[in-house]
Amino acid sequence: MVLQTSAYYVTTEDQVLGLDSGADGYIPGDVAPALLVAAVRALLRTRRAEEAVRASEERLQLADALHKSDQKLRALAASLFTAQDDERRRVAREVHDNLSQRVALLEIELTKLRHDTTKLEARLDPMIRQTSALSEELRNLSHRMHPSGLEHLGLEPALRSLCIEVEQTQSVATRFRCVINQEPIPQPITIAFYRITQEALRNVAKHAGDARVTVTLFHDSGELCLTIQDDGCGFDLATYGDGIGIGLISMQERIRLVSGGLDLVSGPGQGTTVKARAPLVP
Repeated sequence: MVLQTSAYYVTTEDQVLGLDSGADGYIPGDVAPALLVAAVRALLRTRRAEEAVRASEERLQLADALHKSDQKLRALAASLFTAQDDERRRVAREVHDNLSQRVALLEIELTKLRHDTTKLEARLDPMIRQTSALSEELRNLSHRMHPSGLEHLGLEPALRSLCIEVEQTQSVATRFRCVINQEPIPQPITIAFYRITQEALRNVAKHAGDARVTVTLFHDSGELCLTIQDDGCGFDLATYGDGIGIGLISMQERIRLVSGGLDLVSGPGQGTTVKARAPLVP
């Protein structure tokens, strides 16, 4: 706060020049002490009023930001519940419409065999094949829900197996590169990186068209790093904005839980790259 006084520069032009140069007030001529004190008080009241208005505006902006954040969180929660319900319905439908019916048919065949044992070997062979196929499908279903390789083999073999599976089932040309030391990777990071790769590859298969994708796992300055890079159609990040998908949100949340970071690089006709990193030492 600046208050200028002058007994020499007293013209209107002098006062305008003083105020334009940054003064909050200008008193020309000889100033009585009481007037000077009153002018200072008036300036202080003005300053306090300005600060109160500014604080009120900041509170309104904060309240608006919190409201928008709350709306986004509610929308995210709704999306997560919907995704969970969809996944449960998919698994239930697969178990009921496929596996359960095939088990029921196998039970019928075994019941018939109990009452009629003629041509036993010829009738057992197809049932053995059916049992083997059921076992394989159950194993695949369990693997999709939680791959056991993560716990028993580690991140590198699990990612390599995931890339092979995506290439075979989704017809997406997938390459896996690993240049890490054979040191133990904390389980939370292992799970986070696997799920991020799983989601990114799912997005490639769904949105990137006839794309090729490379998954790379490497170390960089004490961090474990992961990139999933495709040469597909890409998209404009500037228009992505609030339309951020639940898949990307889940990837961001997973990497946040292991104190890491996630970057997304894309552009129309330039493909998409997902970059994840997490510190190996807390």
